Amino acid sequence: MIIHSCKKENNSNKEPVVNDPTVSAAKTWYQSTYPVSAAPAGKLTTQSVGSSSTAVFNYSKFINPDWQHAASYTREKTGVIELPIDPASAKIGSAFRNLTSGKVLYKQKYSRSSFLLLKDSTQYQAYIMTIIADSAYLKNDLSKLALNTYRKRDADFSGVVVYFTPAGKFVSSYGYKNGQLIPAPSAGKPASGQGIQSVNDPRLKTDEVAACDDWYLDTYENDELVSSVYLYTICNGDGSEAGGSSPPPVPVPCAMPPPSQYADAVHFVTNVAAPPGDGGGAGGGFPPPAPAPQPCTTTTTVITADTTLIACNEITLLNQNTDFQAAMKALKADINTSYESSYSIQNNNGTISYNLNNLGKDGVNSGNIPGLITSNSIGFIHNHDNDPNDLSIFSPGDVRTLYANVKNGTIKNTSTFTFAVVTASGTTYSLVIDDPHKFQSWGDTYFANNGLLFNSLYNNNVNASNTVAQNEAGFLAILNASGSGLTLLKGDDSSFNAWKTVIKDSNNNIIYKDCNL
Repeated sequence: MIIHSCKKENNSNKEPVVNDPTVSAAKTWYQSTYPVSAAPAGKLTTQSVGSSSTAVFNYSKFINPDWQHAASYTREKTGVIELPIDPASAKIGSAFRNLTSGKVLYKQKYSRSSFLLLKDSTQYQAYIMTIIADSAYLKNDLSKLALNTYRKRDADFSGVVVYFTPAGKFVSSYGYKNGQLIPAPSAGKPASGQGIQSVNDPRLKTDEVAACDDWYLDTYENDELVSSVYLYTICNGDGSEAGGSSPPPVPVPCAMPPPSQYADAVHFVTNVAAPPGDGGGAGGGFPPPAPAPQPCTTTTTVITADTTLIACNEITLLNQNTDFQAAMKALKADINTSYESSYSIQNNNGTISYNLNNLGKDGVNSGNIPGLITSNSIGFIHNHDNDPNDLSIFSPGDVRTLYANVKNGTIKNTSTFTFAVVTASGTTYSLVIDDPHKFQSWGDTYFANNGLLFNSLYNNNVNASNTVAQNEAGFLAILNASGSGLTLLKGDDSSFNAWKTVIKDSNNNIIYKDCNL
């Protein structure tokens, strides 16, 4: 007698078959380009969550397309496959935030994301399309979000559509008000106070810079903030407050001359073309993620303000500040101790205070710095004591501390933050942040893997056995590597009321530009 049993095949883990050959081909391409993988467990540890982070959120690691509910069609002579997010994926939400005012303009609960695959005659392009609606448009009816897709939008839609690649790179965004695409401003013709800025005076002072808004997209995974990504900056032409009730559009780069959207030091917009068509007027679709380059309707030449002048403007404010001078002199008097000291400069509702701290033997490098720079901090100054191993210029821990506090958003006003050191070698220096976005990008590269690359670069250029001049040249070489967004200034270590920028000329020689001239 033979006894056997049968086990029913379990098909629950099999991926459903896609019958549409167009969708099937797109699926094959997408999954080879963005391999399916389980989302990392728990909170993202690789993301820097802060008000000024530039870390990207890799959507492809957290959400997948729902291939069974794909919509395949043709629009503007391009094959389109529009797909919702697979319900088994993480719950993703996005908010549109004005960093300048701190206001969340569009909340993440009013957002809806989907996948968009576009195919021309040769290749596919994949995007995450996120629609964030205005609460006044929704009127507490979240079902209205579903009325807005790439090929069809609600006739009275108000809000913003944002495009990213699945890997998290920002592509473009467009704002709508009552169904109308908010046009990009034209040079010399500001729209609602927001316009293109033209600067033709290289002697620009920072207090003459027009008011600017920095716009960020906050991303939430299962209702937890996991990423805050810088999108772009728009400035007002009249110097008035740049905030508003609706977001400005992203300027569209022109075909000729090559796009030059921002003068990094002062966030000025240039080379703006007319916005692309949005699918046929009221009720049409949304603009494509990456429209073909268009001839410029107007072109504005921008002369970027001299960063050395900007740095001087910032440090000169302290030259006549007796409290700052007294604090620096006190730090200098303390260099014969066996520990490093610092002052955290705080602004509490207009009251400026200098809070003395003992950083311990290893100073900033010891890790004792956390908590000393807060959201109320407007500066941090410290000393290097007379230990033979201490340096005549900023240490790796000093630079990393500045980077970390810019990246996590603790430093609220990077353009005026003071970061200085006085050393037992008879030197005093200050670092000025000319471009926080460039500085963050530079720091992301050089401080990755626990600062392996930066430490290697630093040790090849700066050490305690070098002369002051050698360390100064070596440190400047580090800052110039790939463009750090920082300017180095050297101060008078007796009165602390005279500063010079430290730069290299065309022959690679170090020269000093007196800020007092």
